Amino acid sequence: TKSVTGAAGSESPAGYTFYLSLNKDGSSPIATAVSDQNGTIHFKDISCATLFGTNKKEGPVQSTIYLVEKPGNVTGMHYDTSARKIDLVAMRTRSRDNSVSTDGGTSTVTTYILTDTLQTATVDKVSASVKNNIVTLSGDANFTNKMEYGILEVTKRVAGPVLSGDPMAFSFTVTLSAPSGKTANWANVTVNGATNVQNDGNGTVRFSLTAGATATITGIPAGVQYSVTEDADNRYNTTWQAPSGTIGADTTASVTYTNTRKTTELTVKKTVTVGANSDPTSAPAADKRYTIKVQ
Repeated sequence: TKSVTGAAGSESPAGYTFYLSLNKDGSSPIATAVSDQNGTIHFKDISCATLFGTNKKEGPVQSTIYLVEKPGNVTGMHYDTSARKIDLVAMRTRSRDNSVSTDGGTSTVTTYILTDTLQTATVDKVSASVKNNIVTLSGDANFTNKMEYGILEVTKRVAGPVLSGDPMAFSFTVTLSAPSGKTANWANVTVNGATNVQNDGNGTVRFSLTAGATATITGIPAGVQYSVTEDADNRYNTTWQAPSGTIGADTTASVTYTNTRKTTELTVKKTVTVGANSDPTSAPAADKRYTIKVQ
């Protein structure tokens, strides 16, 4: 049986596919198998001759085989590649099948059926279950892979004055991708601390942040590459820190976007002119103050 552990403990193996092989004497595999949705691997229809040879003598026969997992290409997965040594002991019996006469009856060829019945199986010197010629591994003889995850935090900062009509929230897109030649499982990717979250389940997440807020994205497989972008707003000058990178195992990557409100200067000059035919004494005092409203 194949199992997977991760940041939250045991994970369902249903989202993964595992490849194992049985090897004998360091040669090419004598059988291969792929895990099912429950993480169980079945090796079926392995011939007795392949395991125990073709010696026609009756009695106990022995075989040593090695169970090995082939590393896959899932990002963040640490594969259990240590070989399990399996020692098998079977009892070989022989029964007469048929006799055929040749050359006019001068010669007789007799065929026999050899039957091997498994007696015991040990995996790395620990007994395994044997029933109806089926060996079932248990405990440490099974394979456990470990999934490693990291966290991505995206923080929004706003500097400068807040003017009427300015946005209250800002939109972000996070793109996650597996390294070249690898795959990634996005089923555990979760966003907290943001609004309007949209997760397409294929490594792209959109959300909104208000000034000072931080989105925390968990369940990202270690080794995944990330890129964070903010929807452009020409009312701001935007700067950023570490908008792209690679997620590390059990670590947090941080991205900060800062918007600074664009401003300009407005100079207002007040000029008072006294007409040529006006009474000079009617001119306002030099220190008179005027109220000017700018909208």
